[in-house]
Amino acid sequence: NLIKYLSPNRVFLSETPLAVQEMEAIRKKTCFKNCLGVDADRRRDNLALLWDNESELIIKSYSSSHIDTEVALKGREGIWRLTGICAQPETHLRHETWSLLCNLSSQRNIPWLCMGDFNEILYNTENEGG
Repeated sequence: NLIKYLSPNRVFLSETPLAVQEMEAIRKKTCFKNCLGVDADRRRDNLALLWDNESELIIKSYSSSHIDTEVALKGREGIWRLTGICAQPETHLRHETWSLLCNLSSQRNIPWLCMGDFNEILYNTENEGG
């Protein structure tokens, strides 16, 4: 209901229990034209990016922990980068996420929006439920 109410052009889902086939059903229900679902290595932590045709979106790379794209808005000049992240939940593996981000940052010098779950907390009060 929130997607229909706000009508976003792009939605990134992280840690979703939905299988890739179920993502396609969600795409149809929400009237998005495109969907990339990624089965994660971690159980029930799949990723998805849904987007409409208001912009040209090119998938540059993806893995079980990220989806990296370039976006060009129709009728406007310039491109920007959109990356959805789902960081490793285990503290001792979190360096893998930061290495990935460093690698991605060196690939292009364009405006860049990173979003998702970085599994980092600034204050202990942010940590709820584990």
